[in-house]
Amino acid sequence: MFNRLALILFVFFAFEMASFAENQAVSSLARRLSGAQISYSKLTPPSLEHRVTAFINALDLKLNSLEGPLGAEVEDMLFLSDVKRELAAENPDFALLEKSYEAMCNSLTDPIDFSEGDWMSFRTQYKELLRTVRASKEKDGHQQLALKIKTLSSDMDLLAKSPSETERTVIFNRISENYQWCAERDQMPTEMGWIREQFRKPNQVITISNRFLGRKLQKTMSESMNISENQQGFVVTGQGQGSGMLQGSFQPNANKGEIRLNFTGVADAPGVQAQKGRYTVTMNSHTDIKGSMTISFDTKLNIERGPVDVQATTTTQIAGAHFEPRKIFPGRDSSRILRGGVRENIVETVANSKTAEMNQATAEKIRNELKAKLSQDLPPNVYEKMKVIREVGRESIVYPLEREDLFPVLGFRTDSQQFYIEGTFADQDKLTSSAPAPTQELALSQSDFHAFVHESFFNRLDRLLEGKKVDESDFNK
Repeated sequence: MFNRLALILFVFFAFEMASFAENQAVSSLARRLSGAQISYSKLTPPSLEHRVTAFINALDLKLNSLEGPLGAEVEDMLFLSDVKRELAAENPDFALLEKSYEAMCNSLTDPIDFSEGDWMSFRTQYKELLRTVRASKEKDGHQQLALKIKTLSSDMDLLAKSPSETERTVIFNRISENYQWCAERDQMPTEMGWIREQFRKPNQVITISNRFLGRKLQKTMSESMNISENQQGFVVTGQGQGSGMLQGSFQPNANKGEIRLNFTGVADAPGVQAQKGRYTVTMNSHTDIKGSMTISFDTKLNIERGPVDVQATTTTQIAGAHFEPRKIFPGRDSSRILRGGVRENIVETVANSKTAEMNQATAEKIRNELKAKLSQDLPPNVYEKMKVIREVGRESIVYPLEREDLFPVLGFRTDSQQFYIEGTFADQDKLTSSAPAPTQELALSQSDFHAFVHESFFNRLDRLLEGKKVDESDFNK
């Protein structure tokens, strides 16, 4: 009972400390905003007209380079003829750009994928251009910007005073609206960067425990081997038996997933015979083996293998020795000059003098063999499976989100206990694309998998999920 109470108090204290640190950061941000110098930047025609025209001409040139009727089809889809006609007018209305950009966002696979390569670059440029267009339409931009920054600073102060959950939601929504106004017009990017850093946290976090990895990667290995080799002039023959355990654990890496593979094992070769001329020595050999390597992987499932480190130490005990005498005269041999066990003792003495060199040679051989095995590339079917996972993820998850102008961004990281998959949306214009504070993780849970999803994740998916039925097959995909 006492231990449970202590645990609850510890968790409560930890959360309170985290909340205090967050409030301090918000309060500091409020002071920085209140002291910021207001500077409203805006491009005015004809500078804006020239910039829009240059972009449309570059996009048109790219479309004309496509084979067949595809270029004309995309041009119609983006209303480029209407846009160019409007730009040629004396006082062009840029409202048509919004319609053209929306059409580009809705076309990601047919007829052109505007989320890949050069096409994604055009989409990004188009979005940045619209930010400038919006800013150019503000007649009293400086006064509005000053009011937005003042309100942002005031709301930061309110947020730092630990308001109720209802009040906090109202305040944060107001912060989000004012931030969005500034970000969409590309105003005061340094100050908006401060706000992004404070409030844009991953709104989807999945963790996988070290326990799960340990169970999945733990593997017992056993191998028999025939020994037939030449060491230090001795012909060595016999049978060996190797056994060991392969285990995996997460390693700290702030930017990738990283796994360390550890192998510990032994190799025993009892009753091995080493023969040289008329000498035969029986030996028992024992080798302790340790090996390790790291594997890291990024969000595109590209795998990078680290160097392999293997250590092996061999000890050998002489179990017996035999000397085959050479016949000199019929019925007599030269061994008679050495009585009893003297001749075998001499053989053992000779063998013992060579054991250190033989131990080193055996350990080196085992070390090289294990290093070669650990350095082998992954089976081809592993890469095929990763390719399928990437394609299914892009078709089923990424494309539908990007059609709504939502660009999911994943991050991998590991510590000594867990693997973290963190996600948010790359919409820099909206604070509501991500969580306003770090997700409170249930560190005390004994589950192998944790999933934390902030409400902001669902708020951005309202259009995507509206009216959609989700059944078991969707989760299986």
